[in-house]
Amino acid sequence: MGGELYEEMGLWSPKEGWETSVNHPTAGSYRAIGLDLQGASPEQAARLKQQLEATKAKLESNSEVQLATLIKHNLVGDLLYGTVFNYFALNDLQDQIAAQSSDIISYRLPSYGTFSTNLHTQYCNFHPWRLSSGPAKAVQNCSRQFCGLAYHAMSPSVVYRWTSTT
Repeated sequence: MGGELYEEMGLWSPKEGWETSVNHPTAGSYRAIGLDLQGASPEQAARLKQQLEATKAKLESNSEVQLATLIKHNLVGDLLYGTVFNYFALNDLQDQIAAQSSDIISYRLPSYGTFSTNLHTQYCNFHPWRLSSGPAKAVQNCSRQFCGLAYHAMSPSVVYRWTSTT
């Protein structure tokens, strides 16, 4: 526990090839990995809401039997997954609103990211000695492509295009 790991995550793009990010998570940290391939579905949001409400009900029940059934995934995993899910859902919503108000076509490219607990390891004689927690890490790769339209008498035509990656 506390050792540094090596992780490389990425998506394949036929146009760009591999788009990867290198991470160094700490052994023992809890991670939620989010993939935003085609946007958030209402069914997925409803399922997440149901899971969070079930966990909340168990916490508020004050029943030892109910509390004993809670696992780390219920307490930490659902909260981290909810955070990364909401990040992508809110970004999609904000892009749709901005695109409509600016006469821009927004095409969300596949994106991924993690949201995790962040453990800091202190070493003594090159061995992990003490762990402390810090702020959580956020999304690493979020891409969108935008096209602005200029309206002519006969038909609209694309006049500029740009890609945004966060």
